[in-house]
Amino acid sequence: MRLTATGTFSDDTTLDVTSQVSWKSSAKKRVSVKTGLVRAIKTGAPVTVTASKGHKGRSGSATVTVNRAGAVEAIKRRSGKS
Repeated sequence: MRLTATGTFSDDTTLDVTSQVSWKSSAKKRVSVKTGLVRAIKTGAPVTVTASKGHKGRSGSATVTVNRAGAVEAIKRRSGKS
């Protein structure tokens, strides 16, 4: 599964910033993420994947559930700070 990060600016324009943000998995042994590409490694409790950019705390996250190894079965997206 691939996630994208979209920046929204003060003039309401948007830009795909997927390759410009830092990606992080809250459980690297169950879910890996690199440039938005999410890979299921091991089943277990939901994992939070976060994209962040800059020093002002701009971020967004998604909760990913792996129901079987190798497959991301469900995802619930959340917005973060802007």
